[in-house]
Amino acid sequence: MPRKRDKPPAPVGWQAPIALARKVVTLLEEHTDPLSHRRAIFNLIANGPCYGDGDEVKRLSDAEVATIAHALQGYLRGAVRHTIPRASIDLSGVRVHTLRILDGASSFMDGPVLGQAVLALTLTLHLAGFKNLWRCKAPDCPHIFVKTHKQEYCSGKCQRRHYKQTEREADRAEREALRVKRARRAGRK
Repeated sequence: MPRKRDKPPAPVGWQAPIALARKVVTLLEEHTDPLSHRRAIFNLIANGPCYGDGDEVKRLSDAEVATIAHALQGYLRGAVRHTIPRASIDLSGVRVHTLRILDGASSFMDGPVLGQAVLALTLTLHLAGFKNLWRCKAPDCPHIFVKTHKQEYCSGKCQRRHYKQTEREADRAEREALRVKRARRAGRK
């Protein structure tokens, strides 16, 4: 059985898919500022499995960044739901080029930034494993995260909050049961 240390290193020029997926999903889900969304889009295009021109992202207005981030968040939500069989978005105008280099190949893309970002996100999540894309278990948390170990919550803060809520509900139920029991005893006397 191959060991973790026997795995070949990640290709030079792009990050390991699971690390990139975690970084991008965190930037898209937990931050609302345009700078974080711009970083997420830039990371997808410049550091993803298909190289794209990251300078295009730097030239986008905040409104364009917000539009692309919203489309990516919608795509993520569609991909994580088990009730929807597929998530789709139009990639018209994106061209992917592959060049043969020595023993391998290198791919790069050009076209509209939205299409490049969605294609890079799809390829990254495919390489990282769509099964690792989860919705936070806390009922009041809408965040999506990339699961890397036995993780059910998007953050420790969410986990503590949910545990405290269930603990308080159990305490309330226990106090109510005790109150009813005392009321019955008082009624028998």
